Amino acid sequence: MKSIGTSENYQNQNLKQLIGYRRFLGEDITFYEIQKKDQIVRFLDTKIKNSDSDPDMKWMTTWNDYLWRIKYFFRWLHN
Repeated sequence: MKSIGTSENYQNQNLKQLIGYRRFLGEDITFYEIQKKDQIVRFLDTKIKNSDSDPDMKWMTTWNDYLWRIKYFFRWLHN
């Protein structure tokens, strides 16, 4: 990521989100074993909040941000 000029803060946030995803997967599954989008969507759905705790529905931004970062990571991993 340094080669494309991203900030250190952005890189740290990517790592934190990927570590969170890794913890969600558990010790038995590696990133290379992720083959179905359902395996990613189940993690993303943990970011959904109900309308009482998030009336502005900001969880959608979080959900999409995690999705984008995970997609970017998997593109890097498989290329």
